Amino acid sequence: MGDDGNGVPAGYSYISAYGAATSFIAYSVSGDVITYKYIDDTNSKTEAEAPLVTQTISLARLEKDYYQTVSQKNVVRAYAAKLKA
Repeated sequence: MGDDGNGVPAGYSYISAYGAATSFIAYSVSGDVITYKYIDDTNSKTEAEAPLVTQTISLARLEKDYYQTVSQKNVVRAYAAKLKA
């Protein structure tokens, strides 16, 4: 898999807590489909042994599950306000 020289897959943006590799999520958006990649250390002894998992979800599904109520919208907005460019 190609990357941008900093470990980010080509064509992806990312969010990171700047800690362990497991806090790093790379994502790309194409229309209504979000593809995201993350290190899944659930069954690994170390991060180095953990696989990179790729999954997809629709924006509509995210909105349905996490952006319906005022409370949910406030939580999302609060997290979004903490993101750094």
